Amino acid sequence: MKKYLGLFLLAGLCSSPLLAEDYIVFSCFTAKGKQIALIESEGYYEYSFGKPGKPELVFKNKIADVEARSEKWNGVGSYWEAYNLKNGQYYYVVYKSENRVSDEHEFSGGVTVSKGDKEIATVSCERF
Repeated sequence: MKKYLGLFLLAGLCSSPLLAEDYIVFSCFTAKGKQIALIESEGYYEYSFGKPGKPELVFKNKIADVEARSEKWNGVGSYWEAYNLKNGQYYYVVYKSENRVSDEHEFSGGVTVSKGDKEIATVSCERF
């Protein structure tokens, strides 16, 4: 419950004000204190990366386009999701997973950036 409360508190730190119908799909902080966020709003996923309240990068993709390129697994013991967003020639795969077998239910996540078939960067989450 504590982790989910943190996600709602982070909502105020996103790039634009959240509306009542907005939904936080993913939010975390990197080791350098930057926020990775994915918000669902009015038929779009909005990706943002950077300092809380002052992101360096923000862009939107239509939900239908993202879901056509993305993968999810909700199997026994764990789940994972990978949201594949496009910004120009770059792809941003926001990923998250949870180990539901352990007592701790560890979360992991982050973003991988690619251009074509070449992976440019991977940024992992330090805390959720």
